[in-house]
Parts: sequence; C-alpha cells; structure tokens
Amino acid sequence: MHKYGENRIANGSFENIEGMKAASWDFCNTDGSLASWINEGDVRLELVHDGYQNIATTDGNVMLDMDASPGNVRIGQVLESAIDGVTYTISFDAAESTHGNGLEVYFGGELIAEVTPEYRTMNHYAFEFVGGAGDGSNLFTIGGTGPQDNHGAFLDNIVIAN
Repeated sequence: MHKYGENRIANGSFENIEGMKAASWDFCNTDGSLASWINEGDVRLELVHDGYQNIATTDGNVMLDMDASPGNVRIGQVLESAIDGVTYTISFDAAESTHGNGLEVYFGGELIAEVTPEYRTMNHYAFEFVGGAGDGSNLFTIGGTGPQDNHGAFLDNIVIAN
C-alpha cells in the first residue's frame, strides 16, 4: 500500500526486466517493449542502474532514461480500474541527467503536468486527476521532452492511487 492508497500502475519502478538485454549501462530492448507498459513513441527503451551519472534510484535498482536511442520516450498504461469521477494522485520521482530535459504527464489525452527535474537529484512529484477525464480512455502517459541526444530525464517509482 502506498501513502496515497493502492497502486494502480504495474511495474512503476521498472524492476520487471523480462525480455530485456543486458547492456553496459544496464538493460535495453531494441523492440521497444517493457513489461506492463505501452511504448507510445516506438523507440528503444533503456533502463539505467542506480548511481548511473551519479543519480540514485528511489525504488529498486533501475530507472528509465526518458531519452533513449533514437529519441524521447513516451510510455503509458490504461488504468482499467479507474472509476469515472474519482480523484487520483499520480506520483513519481525524476532527475535531470544533463540539461534541458523534462517530462510531460497526460491522462485521457489531456496534459496534467509538465516537470523540469533538478539536475542529478531525484525529486518527488505528485499531481491529481479525475478518472474518466479527457477522452475517457483512462490512458495515462508520461513522455520525455528536450533535446534528443540520448540523455534525458530519469524516471522511477511511478504510483497512481486514490
């Protein structure tokens, strides 16, 4: 149980690496797949280990680089158990690996937050949204923004609860 309630996100700390290949920085999957996640951008997904570029994970041993090869990443999950009209909280931890990178958070196709993480320091973010809002799809997505140079914001510990 999370402080906001039951977590409705699967693999929110990216610890399920099934099907991924080992790499020097940790794990990648050239087909863009990651357990429990929809790859909205169809780019390779890369997980980096705790301490990579002097950034510590906050839950588990890996975090997701939101600017993998060849560009910014956008991942999502449909919240099947979301109830229309109920307020939920999304929380996550993020850090900036270089400069000029950020994150955009969407629910039901509507932008609910833009984040510019602190340089090399994991910070915690939390935002509220309403089930069934936007286009009613209950699709949550989070995407990297900024230069497409293989170094983006690092993301860890995604929780959606009510």
